[in-house]
Amino acid sequence: MPVMHPAHLAWNCIGNDEGQELLFSCVLAGIRAIDECDYILCNSFRGAEAATFAQFPKIIPVGPLLTGERPGMPVGNFWRPEDGANIVHGDVHEYPDGFLDRVVASGINGGGRGKLVAWAPQQRVLAHPAVACFVSHCGWNSTMEGVRNGVPFVAWPYFADQFVNRAYICDIWRIGLPAVADEKSGMVTKEHIAGRVVEVMGDAGMRKRIEAMMAVAHESIQEDGCSHGNFDIFVESIMS
Repeated sequence: MPVMHPAHLAWNCIGNDEGQELLFSCVLAGIRAIDECDYILCNSFRGAEAATFAQFPKIIPVGPLLTGERPGMPVGNFWRPEDGANIVHGDVHEYPDGFLDRVVASGINGGGRGKLVAWAPQQRVLAHPAVACFVSHCGWNSTMEGVRNGVPFVAWPYFADQFVNRAYICDIWRIGLPAVADEKSGMVTKEHIAGRVVEVMGDAGMRKRIEAMMAVAHESIQEDGCSHGNFDIFVESIMS
């Protein structure tokens, strides 16, 4: 498992005491629930985190699972209409009036250089052969989608587990480079991102590593693969 700085623990990413306490309680409840479980299924594969799975045998990888391949919006199917929600008041950042108009006017949304959209089928985008680099906030599902499609990363985490995932991507698997904020301004500049993209796309060693990892990921979900076998074991255990 990668080293994690205390500042990057999930609850420390929230800017107020109330939110930190609530999130810490949720994490603690999840950890305590592990003792009552026979199995914990996770969206990963043994080749990605072999040492972790050896240390925690209750956790069995059944991935990589891909999102965005089913029609409709299935996430809503898991919520009952009467379910409530907790509201945590934290930091909110709003774009100033006219921001989007200025972005469009700048040419970013045209000229063949790029496009701003409200939503995109990320898995299908990453699977396209023209995509050679993934600038990602390093959410775990996005990380697995990038790995399975053999796309190296520019890692730009923002919250919670994204920092651990960056450590996997950049330090352990070595299939990406981190985005680094400027020391004076504290900003990740467009020039820096552009430079990182060029570095990633020109690194032949990184390309070989991500392709090797992609092959292991594909093998895991085949009929004789580890993840496929783990899921069969889980189903048999439930039915017995």
